[in-house]
This record gives sequence, C-alpha cells and structure tokens, in this order.
Amino acid sequence: MLDREQILAKRPRRKTVRIEEWDGDVCIQAMTTRSRVEVLDILYDNENAIAAYQEDQALPEDQRKGLPKVDALDKGLVSIIASLVNEDGSKQFSMEDYSLFEDLSYHATVQLWAEILKLNDLKPVDQQHADAKKNSD
Repeated sequence: MLDREQILAKRPRRKTVRIEEWDGDVCIQAMTTRSRVEVLDILYDNENAIAAYQEDQALPEDQRKGLPKVDALDKGLVSIIASLVNEDGSKQFSMEDYSLFEDLSYHATVQLWAEILKLNDLKPVDQQHADAKKNSD
C-alpha cells in the first residue's frame, strides 16, 4: 500500500505529442486538481463577465455602467494553455498568451486538444452527450 509520501510524490503524467502542421513536438501534462480548478475559474469568470455585459447593455442607456464587451473564451484553448509544459513540467504559457493561440491553425489546436482529452481521460462534450443518449435508450 502506498504511504503518504509516496502518494504526494506522484507527478501528473506527461506526453510528447507530434504536431505535423507545426513540424515539431510539444509536451503536454495531465491536469492536476489545482490546474483544473484554475481552468474552471477562468471559464466561470468569463461567463460571468459576458452575462454582466449583456445585463448592462439591456439597461436604458443612461443607467448603464459602461462595462466593456467581453468575448467568450474557447474552452479548448484555455485547456491547451494550461496543459502545455516544458520538459521539467513548468508551464510554457499563461492566459496572457490567449490571443496568440486564437491565430494558430484550428486543425493543429483541435489535434492538441484531442490529445489533452485523452491524457486526462476525458471525452469531448459531444461524445458525453452521445453516451448519455445511448445509455438512456
């Protein structure tokens, strides 16, 4: 049986992924509970900011707070940013790099996102819905 020190010494899995379109390899790391919560917090804050902007825009013009328009973040890109690491496990990117990722090839980012889903034993939302429907039949 694993003792406390052995459990706490375990590190998230890492995987090297070949991205043909980029003509190179990248290193991805499985999310920790902490990094998953950070991703969820970013997405939750984004959704709240969008809702606040929309509510502000619904007010008569003289009652608006003048909140800035907020664009929706792509869940896949946020997860990619959280999962790309250097060989030593340190993060390569931060959310400050998000806009740079928006200009990358969609095909390459989808390929990378699929590998991150596999590494984390997750399924795309579309597959989750299909599985739920199949189980309800």
